[in-house]
Amino acid sequence: QPLDFPKEDVQLGKTKVFLRKGPHTRLEAHRSRVVSTAAVLLQSELRGAVMRKIYLFHREAAVVVQRVFRGYVDRERARSLREAKASAVITRNVLMSYHRKRFLTLVLGCTKLQRLVRCAVAKRLGAAVKIQSLWRMWCACGTYWGLLKCIIVLQNRFRKGVAVALLRGMKKDMKNVGKLQEEKERLKSEME
Repeated sequence: QPLDFPKEDVQLGKTKVFLRKGPHTRLEAHRSRVVSTAAVLLQSELRGAVMRKIYLFHREAAVVVQRVFRGYVDRERARSLREAKASAVITRNVLMSYHRKRFLTLVLGCTKLQRLVRCAVAKRLGAAVKIQSLWRMWCACGTYWGLLKCIIVLQNRFRKGVAVALLRGMKKDMKNVGKLQEEKERLKSEME
């Protein structure tokens, strides 16, 4: 709001303005208010600028800290994932090795059991074959000895028949020899 001074309280010179005490006091009070207000305004602007600068610095620092922290967290997460993956691979390999050993043990046990069963079956089969061969041999021997006895009996009967026939022939011949000798004797006697 404008300051109205009566003309008698103010006098203008070539380079200066001359005031009486009342208007001078009013003008000084107004000037001090304006300067104080301007100072407060300048101070608030300056404080605002400084605080904005500090805020921007802190915000930039917070962004950097957050970026670094997020990077750290992501690196830790990646490391833990790598460790988990490596742990899974190691666990899988250990379990695979364990199951392979167990499988091979079972295979060897089954092979051994099969070998023992086959051996037992072969022994039983061998014993059965042996029993069968002994039975067949005993039957064949019985048949052989029976046939041999029959053959011997037949041979004996045949030989007996041949011998009887030879004996009859010899007896006949003996009778004939006896006749021949008689004949021979008769002829000799005739010749003498």
